[in-house]
Amino acid sequence: MPSGNIILTGARGRLASVLAQNLGSPIVPVSRTGGEGFLLYEDLLHSGLLRQPGVVLHTAWSSVPATAGHHPESAWTEDLPLIAKLLVEMAAAPAESRPLFVLFSSGGAIYGERSTPAIETDAPSPHGWYGLGKLAAEQLVTAFAAQNGIDTCILRISNPYGFSFSPEKPQGIVGAALHALKSGRPLSLLGDGVSRKDFLHMEDLTAAIRMVIEKHQTGCFNICSDQSTSMRELLAIIENIVEKKIPTQSIPAAEWDVQSSLLSGRKFESFTGWKPRWTLEDGLASVVLPAFKS
Repeated sequence: MPSGNIILTGARGRLASVLAQNLGSPIVPVSRTGGEGFLLYEDLLHSGLLRQPGVVLHTAWSSVPATAGHHPESAWTEDLPLIAKLLVEMAAAPAESRPLFVLFSSGGAIYGERSTPAIETDAPSPHGWYGLGKLAAEQLVTAFAAQNGIDTCILRISNPYGFSFSPEKPQGIVGAALHALKSGRPLSLLGDGVSRKDFLHMEDLTAAIRMVIEKHQTGCFNICSDQSTSMRELLAIIENIVEKKIPTQSIPAAEWDVQSSLLSGRKFESFTGWKPRWTLEDGLASVVLPAFKS
């Protein structure tokens, strides 16, 4: 990995925790709650780290798709102001000293319903407050970067799996399925599990992030597996792996839930040479079996 700081925001989050463990470089972890080696955002803003070469991996976000509707204003009162503060501090540095700012956006939530794989130049059509907030963040980063000459990379990531599940922040059907298997409590399937998503192994996502850092890659990219799978199909694969039925219950489909999410990762592949390594079957086995047996 190149020299320079790797600043990871939202570092107490489950996805960020996996990235921190697997990127293979020293990380400066930043969180809204400090202590235990985590830097507070206010301390980061006054540390001078944002005026040094390196990269900012901005994973911080106040909600997940299932919870964004509870506080629809949070993206505009918490997330966007934080991004603006980070960018303003970076803009104060000489151009050669500014880190690359990498925004973790959403592939599924940004594009909305798709009958053909979405490419980066397709018009966004987000469902729900989560997607609207992510789109607003992209627009803020793009406009500020253009005005102030900041290098940025927007990653529209599909549905990563391979991180822990929390009932308090219900995100990630693979973790939710494991939780249901272990607890015996039924997994709630939106709309009977017919919606289709693109699922990406965390190791493949980590490899893509490493590529962005190494190449100081700028632009807007889908990061995905190029494969769409229904919830029911995914659960069937997991059941075959563990040889056990997952208890489920159907609940009405949510307005924010995209029923057909299709993504194309060809642009990122053409720029970097990255390709996902894991098939869904092998990837699920690598994640599910160790967690199920533990």
